[in-house]
Amino acid sequence: MTAKYNGGFLKDDNATLVSLGIRPYATIQLLGDAVNNQQVQQTASGNPEEVGCLLRIDAINTRIAALGKKAVELEHQVKAPPKDTHALTQSLNYLCEMLMKELMALDAVECPAAFATARQNRRNAVSKCQAMLDNIEQWKAQLQQAS
Repeated sequence: MTAKYNGGFLKDDNATLVSLGIRPYATIQLLGDAVNNQQVQQTASGNPEEVGCLLRIDAINTRIAALGKKAVELEHQVKAPPKDTHALTQSLNYLCEMLMKELMALDAVECPAAFATARQNRRNAVSKCQAMLDNIEQWKAQLQQAS
């Protein structure tokens, strides 16, 4: 959800209304997607806010899946490493950085204790990401031994 006031988007979620220059009786526009009632019913808590958490986690999961495809490609290269492994090592390092970025994004999704479905999805995504990072570290060790 995004807030818009006086033609500009409000970017600081933690700022008070007064510090943003919003006066009493001002009009603030809230922009975002409406919550689908069917999605709300699929959550354990039945809370529309949990759907928002789930959508953010699903977006991160999509990015993690794309990184997983890249990891599979790199795994094939590690099994038959080229003579100069520098470029391959750099690609593995980049993939690690991108996965760490996604872990931080998952960490930024705050799921209250009542949001059991969102918490479980977040936990699964973190586990998947950490497993990929562990694999990449093993591949990097294999490359070091091979050179």
